[in-house]
Amino acid sequence: MTTERWQQAADRLATERLASGEPTAWFEDLYAAAARGEVTTPWDHTAPDPALAAWAAGRGVRGDGRPAVVVGAGLGADAA
Repeated sequence: MTTERWQQAADRLATERLASGEPTAWFEDLYAAAARGEVTTPWDHTAPDPALAAWAAGRGVRGDGRPAVVVGAGLGADAA
């Protein structure tokens, strides 16, 4: 079985569901595909989101051991 990266699967599913008139249904489809092992686990990031890292760096935010909350951080790569 080929495992699709979750980012590509999310794009594909969102496009399909938008065309079918169900623009938010892709989310459940993606998680169901992950449960079946068809896509990588959507919530398991191994590094901070590049957009978040760029935003923080542009504002001089480095963390310095202070706590942060990232909604939907999954296993916490964005918060680490």
